[in-house]
Amino acid sequence: MKKKTLMAILPLCVAMAMTACGGNADTAEVKETTKVEETTATEESAEAGTPAEAEDEASTGDEESVESDQTGEDASENEESSEEIENGADDSAVGQEFPIIDQAVLDQDKSEEYGVNSISCYDLDQYLDENGDLQADISSDESYYEEYSGRWAYPEITPCRFFGELTMTSRVDQSSSYTAVDSETGEKLSFIILSGKYMYNGARDQVGHEFESGQINRYDIPFAIQNVDGEQDVINECMEMTLESDEVFRINSYYFAVGNFTVIVQSGTELTQEDVQLIADNISLTDGTEQ
Repeated sequence: MKKKTLMAILPLCVAMAMTACGGNADTAEVKETTKVEETTATEESAEAGTPAEAEDEASTGDEESVESDQTGEDASENEESSEEIENGADDSAVGQEFPIIDQAVLDQDKSEEYGVNSISCYDLDQYLDENGDLQADISSDESYYEEYSGRWAYPEITPCRFFGELTMTSRVDQSSSYTAVDSETGEKLSFIILSGKYMYNGARDQVGHEFESGQINRYDIPFAIQNVDGEQDVINECMEMTLESDEVFRINSYYFAVGNFTVIVQSGTELTQEDVQLIADNISLTDGTEQ
């Protein structure tokens, strides 16, 4: 039954991964926009015939100089404001829009209808059973896969090299999905944060087994990482598919948990322990006090 559930979510993850691994993307750039107000000078008279007129012109010139200086100061302040950045755990930086939010996320947000808007990841705990799975009365409801009720918050993501051009593509009670770019290599990757630890526990149960049904799946534990609960094994699922061109398509899925959330990171290339540790370090639980 566990394998069936794993394979049920796999097509979604594979679709994300195939999109993510289709090629390299340009490194994310910090885009700066400086808005400078233009100062319109008072039109000068075509002929300055009297001393009074000359005096007026000199006065106008002084005013223009002050306005120009002030405009320069405003431009400088605006430029400094536009250069504000947010640093990640590895001192990388992104622009102020982080992450980018797809319209689908806004459409799926029904928190106002539910009358809640949790800002704590720990609010999820009350809806879990003893195995860390969502209670049946929640997970069996269709809205669990289609809407975000706001009854619990998802972990907070901070910038790092793997989260360039980070985009949240979907957020419902079951999961929150993202696409990103490795800002060092340009490789695309995707990841999903799932409510509950069932997928992590299910992947662990498959370690040491190899399945073949038109495609090959292998599960192993290549390394461990440190997180809020101490040392934790990372499960690697390597899936191979033979395309019509006889080319072998390979995708690596790395499973780990952050509190009671499962994280699955998918990449067309193998990730090292240091890579996954950096990703995990930048996905953290929030209890709302950070707001």
